Amino acid sequence: MVKRTAILGTRTIYEGWIKIIRVKVQIDAEQIKREVEDHGRAVAVLPYDPERHMALLAQQLRVPVFACWL
Repeated sequence: MVKRTAILGTRTIYEGWIKIIRVKVQIDAEQIKREVEDHGRAVAVLPYDPERHMALLAQQLRVPVFACWL
């Protein structure tokens, strides 16, 4: 099921060795707030089972990934 997602706002709450951003997100009719550690671009991991030749995929909104395009 595809959900409508939008970032409603961001605010830097700490900037030092790391940067912490508070992100307000709307997912369908619900609004949530999340704190995001912004440490630049990151790497993804794809779990793979070579015996079955299958990768594990999951659908989950990850606010830090969604917010990195701001």
